[in-house]
Amino acid sequence: IRAASSDFHTSRLLGVRSNRVIGAAFVFSGVLAAAVAFVLVTQRGSVDPLFGVNITILALVGTVIGGLGSLQGAALGGFAVGTTISLLNSFLGNYRIYTYTWLFILVIIVLLVRPGGLISNKAVMRNMTVSHNQTIFSNFCFLSIRSTSVDGYALPYSCVITNFS
Repeated sequence: IRAASSDFHTSRLLGVRSNRVIGAAFVFSGVLAAAVAFVLVTQRGSVDPLFGVNITILALVGTVIGGLGSLQGAALGGFAVGTTISLLNSFLGNYRIYTYTWLFILVIIVLLVRPGGLISNKAVMRNMTVSHNQTIFSNFCFLSIRSTSVDGYALPYSCVITNFS
């Protein structure tokens, strides 16, 4: 799986059936998602259009906080998000409605201090830098949104991050 995801063409040249490996990974992830959905439906008893959105957002936040380049970082980020939510729910008492507000404020602070996550991979940090004068993650950056066009097609908005350091 790692060979097929790292370099698709080279792994095919070495005899790995990359298409089958990637297909099997998708099937495996689908089976795991179905198992989790089954457990959640049996606990909740009903399904609505926003079913699972909350868990998905928290999983994404945990992965980003932990670091996108490592499994250990993603697990650490998940535990950090879960622990933070539990602590905030117990400390805030009647103001539990603000739990996610405080969680996302803490996420912003963590990402300002450690842009690559708690456990960042050096290769991922190298890939975060774009050539020329744009840097994707920086401690102090300004995000400007403007209308642009690519190959004659008008794009309504594009984000340009400008580094001020």
